[in-house]
Amino acid sequence: MDDQEQPIRDAVRQRDLGGAATTALKLYGSELFGYALWLARTERHAEIGYWDAEERVRGELEYFEWTVSVRAWGHSVVRESVRTFEAKHPS
Repeated sequence: MDDQEQPIRDAVRQRDLGGAATTALKLYGSELFGYALWLARTERHAEIGYWDAEERVRGELEYFEWTVSVRAWGHSVVRESVRTFEAKHPS
């Protein structure tokens, strides 16, 4: 695992889920938003997909199993969020 993620892991262990999510998003948020922009058909779709992904990270980090990096998981969450939004809003 990436040493950069140790503060996230520590915060989760201490049940500081808000702090863990904030740390994760500070660390990877701009990269993940750039990924959303690359995936989405429009900038607006990217924004909405990223916002949804951010909420999912905040809500699901407590259940994260640490078998992959938070960074890789974040990319998966963004990809799924953008694709789900665009499937529901095709135009």
